Amino acid sequence: MDEKEKHLLLLQDKMEKMNEDDLYKFVSENYPEAGWCGKKKLVVRKILTFERARIYGDKSPLSPE
Repeated sequence: MDEKEKHLLLLQDKMEKMNEDDLYKFVSENYPEAGWCGKKKLVVRKILTFERARIYGDKSPLSPE
């Protein structure tokens, strides 16, 4: 597992352990341009997708070569 994947897993774990108020505050402070709201599971998934795109760009490790 490389450092990028480890970062994403740690971020996911951190957000899943937060309650909804803490998650909203975290997203507001760290991703102000996003303005995401909704169910906790969806917000976590959107943040991870955003981070994955930021880290890997168009070349996701999950996409075929």
